[in-house]
Amino acid sequence: MMNGNAFVKTLFSIAFIFFVVPCTTYAQDAVIRGVIREAGNQAGPIAGASVSITRKIDSVLVKTAVSDKEGKFELIGVPPGNYRLTAYVIGFNPYTLNALLVSAGNSALQLEEIRLVANTKDLKEIAVIGQKAFIEQQTDKLVVNVDASVTNVGSNVLEILQKSPGVAVDKDGNISLRGKQGVTVMIDGKPSYLSGADLTKLLSNMNASQLSQLEIIANPGARFDAAGNAGIINIKTKKNTAAGFNGSVTLGYGQGSYWRTDNALSLNYRNRKINTFLNYNYGIRNGFTELNIKRRFFESEGKTTGLYDQPSRMTFRSTLHNLKVGMDYFVSARTTIGFAATGRIQVMPSDNASDAHFLDRKGVLDSIVQTRANTKSELKNAGVNLNLSHQFDSAKILTADIDYLRYHSTNHQFFTNSSFAAGTQTAKEAVQGDLPVKIDVYSLKADYTQTFRNLLKMESGLKISQVKTNNLAGYLRRMADDPFLPDYGISNNFLYEENINALYLNFAREVKQWTLQAGLRFENTNYKGHQLGNPERTDTTFTRHYNNLFPNVFVGYKIDSLNEISFSYGRRIDRPAYRTLNPFLYYVNKYTYEVGNPLLLPQYTNNFSVSYGHNGKFTATASYAATSNYFAVVFRSRNKESIYTQDNLGKLQTIGLSLNQALSVGKWWTINLNADLLYKKVTGFVNGADLETSAYTARIGASNQFAIGKGWAAELSGYYNSKDVDGQYTTKGFGQADIGISKLVWNNKGTFRLNARDIFYSQIIYGTILYNNVEESYVQSADTRVVNLSFTYRFGKKLNAPARNKGNSTEQEQRRIN
Repeated sequence: MMNGNAFVKTLFSIAFIFFVVPCTTYAQDAVIRGVIREAGNQAGPIAGASVSITRKIDSVLVKTAVSDKEGKFELIGVPPGNYRLTAYVIGFNPYTLNALLVSAGNSALQLEEIRLVANTKDLKEIAVIGQKAFIEQQTDKLVVNVDASVTNVGSNVLEILQKSPGVAVDKDGNISLRGKQGVTVMIDGKPSYLSGADLTKLLSNMNASQLSQLEIIANPGARFDAAGNAGIINIKTKKNTAAGFNGSVTLGYGQGSYWRTDNALSLNYRNRKINTFLNYNYGIRNGFTELNIKRRFFESEGKTTGLYDQPSRMTFRSTLHNLKVGMDYFVSARTTIGFAATGRIQVMPSDNASDAHFLDRKGVLDSIVQTRANTKSELKNAGVNLNLSHQFDSAKILTADIDYLRYHSTNHQFFTNSSFAAGTQTAKEAVQGDLPVKIDVYSLKADYTQTFRNLLKMESGLKISQVKTNNLAGYLRRMADDPFLPDYGISNNFLYEENINALYLNFAREVKQWTLQAGLRFENTNYKGHQLGNPERTDTTFTRHYNNLFPNVFVGYKIDSLNEISFSYGRRIDRPAYRTLNPFLYYVNKYTYEVGNPLLLPQYTNNFSVSYGHNGKFTATASYAATSNYFAVVFRSRNKESIYTQDNLGKLQTIGLSLNQALSVGKWWTINLNADLLYKKVTGFVNGADLETSAYTARIGASNQFAIGKGWAAELSGYYNSKDVDGQYTTKGFGQADIGISKLVWNNKGTFRLNARDIFYSQIIYGTILYNNVEESYVQSADTRVVNLSFTYRFGKKLNAPARNKGNSTEQEQRRIN
């Protein structure tokens, strides 16, 4: 195996071939001309209409223009390809031309006259409200338009994901797509910063007012990092690309058992040379979580030997500040450089009270342990991104990103455990913990795209990332009224470094009714971990190096103007979260611990799918996925203690069918229906015994959107997840129903929204876990039945301007931070 220096040299040698020696044949630019007039007898020209074309293969914006006083427009410098053209102006219904083919050698294209139909006042308001469907099925992804749902107001990202097709969120906030965990979460194509418990905190404190769309990509292409065996969820925040100074402000208040508030400010200024932006969010969430755990201890023949009952309630207050600022400088018509900085501070104190009851086999109380815990966690993230985009000509584009990210969290814990037997206190202890985490991520990526005369599109790129983490867990313990002393048995300091080097090459072409795409990604992974010793334990270290190839294929066929079918295949990887590799105990409570596993291997998944689509309204997808080295949370018992870790169980196989249907009942009622049917089978080895589980699961969802008129809109939506089995876990079915209403005011610049979520308080999770000689059941509930009221005011000009698609080079690293 080549060493790191040799590999980097090879990496840059290949990159030199990709970027510095580009092919000399490229597509000829075309000019598309047209004229826009009013529909009807007068047929007068329409000035100021916005005209844009996007690539059909990936919906990327290519060119925009504005019609002149004679209604004429020109789109100059359009490379050969298959496009979708849209024309829009306030007061008229939008116009869409779904099939616009620009052939090689065709330097000029004159379109037929475009006629726009005028709106009445009421119809105009309906168009504004229903301009986007809640769910859109595109060629390579499913898009959820967050603002299209009234009941999303006051929701956080996790709650919105729970309502999204094919997505499920378990009691710990883990996200799965089509029944598979291992989802890569990105924000604006950029890192989500965290994974595990900290990702859950981030998404649960990220409000709907910040979002524009969720992109669900089940089979990403070679351009994306190979991490995430289930696919990618890209959270797109709101961006304003209008010329001049403009922005919006949102104020929101929610009331459940506890109150909460979510507020947002967005400012943007754009002229011919610069685009600057600032987004700030401030929120407070008060809430609770109740968890009731029951354990039954039994002998090998099933005879009960003891019982454990632990009800607990945690109350918390989370305060969040989130800031994003940046600037794009348009050096020329072909070159743009950009800068963006992000910062997030989240503080969450919490109080937890739980009483552990130990009973004998007959259910008679034996002893009680009362635990009182006070914790205060503080999360600070900061990131800087420098980016460059240069268009050599209409057929050649180079983009590059350099990123530095700093993640720092502190977690101060204080536990007291008081033991009682026969009403008398028998023991008392206190545990004090200090758990800081520091993570630094450095990353560089570059992407080059070229379109040839035969309409073949080539994409190539490289990425180099370096991650350094420092996890410290320092515990002090005091028995009775003795002084605090270091507890080296559960104290720990873990250092981790990882380097991933990647290259990819992707080709795509549209030939008549066919859309063809094939790509290959290579990733080289190197990491090492070092657990520092203490007076009771010696140092331990481990290293690993491995190389992988990740192919990706997509074939689409357009049967006619309404029907299309497609096939896709992709290979993916899931690497363990950084802290999961730490071979040490994490103290949860007196009878529950988490332990890392340095021997944990990455899991690999081969994904296959076949899809059928009709008129952009109906989609059916059949899928099969096989995961090797499948890892999941595994429970083990030791005396009265439960210890959980992650382990490679064996093989996971899933067979699924996903259905999405959009219906229009007149002009005022739109229905979105979705269903996911899944068969899941796990075979392997755990806790010294063979494991085989299988289950049929289903998820159904519906959203009803009502455009009432005169600026009023309403929604009724809900979903239900059926029983699920995964390894040692079995989860019962649960669901949720939401209702909401909105009103446009002040010439459509203001919007009031009122909703009620989980109106039947059915978001309660029941489950069981079977391990060793322990049968555990749990019930978890939270402050999910909430009424929200919000007001948004938009100000400034509304002239469309082209926006850059800015990426970032740290997608897969930060999702593994927990």
